[in-house]
Amino acid sequence: MPRLGALAPEVSDWTEILATTEWQAGRSAARYNPRDLSLILRSITESFGSLRYPFAEVLGRQSQNWASELRNVSNENE
Repeated sequence: MPRLGALAPEVSDWTEILATTEWQAGRSAARYNPRDLSLILRSITESFGSLRYPFAEVLGRQSQNWASELRNVSNENE
């Protein structure tokens, strides 16, 4: 499975991609923990600018749906 770092080698930490996406959307970006499950699920289920959906080619649609379900359940319990 490719890592976000392989898709964007100029980025030292994959969470920088999330922070940049937040900043570009006009939201404040915090320092993210790369082991935060909600961020990992987000990286699977969201489009990230020119990277688009970075895991779409390696994860089947069912796997992406499961990640979305897990993310929804997690958001409901916050």
